[in-house]
Amino acid sequence: MSRASDQRPANFVRYYCEGKSGTEAARLAGYASKSAHVAASRLLRKDKIRAAIEAFNRAATEAAGITVARTLAHLGFIAYADPRALLDADGNFRPIKDLSEAEAAQIAGIDLETTFTKGDDGDSERPGAVTTTVRKIRRYDKNVALRTCVDVLGLNRPTDPAASGGLQITFVPWSQAKRRSTKRASLPAWPMRAAPDVPQEADP
Repeated sequence: MSRASDQRPANFVRYYCEGKSGTEAARLAGYASKSAHVAASRLLRKDKIRAAIEAFNRAATEAAGITVARTLAHLGFIAYADPRALLDADGNFRPIKDLSEAEAAQIAGIDLETTFTKGDDGDSERPGAVTTTVRKIRRYDKNVALRTCVDVLGLNRPTDPAASGGLQITFVPWSQAKRRSTKRASLPAWPMRAAPDVPQEADP
């Protein structure tokens, strides 16, 4: 098989990007099973193969509508979610279809209860009505989303004293700040104390 007509590298890229391991991708692409792991290692070191993998993943990401802006937007929806938006003026859950994209993004799961009532003739096999009630809404953890936002914004990195007029701000965990305060006579850096973890649920 000539190099020009060898489709194995392209097939390797496709299988590898579909989630197969390097060895499995090489075997499916047509390389000998006994040396598939060697072929995979050799292919993954080639610039052209790495560029092809990157291009394949980029095209798949764009086709799926996955963008940096959209990802950060949904992260913000969760980080700044207000559970009150899920309830109406009487404290009942609003219909899911009435929620905006930002409001619905905070929902991780919904527990429903379906009630069947008997028909007019008393036959339980022929329900007269079906009622579905929302019993519980599980929400994504705001603390995790907020910590991710802190990482994205770089707020967990010390500031440059030269750029801040000699003032250096360091964010440290509350437990570390307490230990520092017992060891140092000087005032420690103000900590960013995380809110205590609480169940992210809203019950009717």
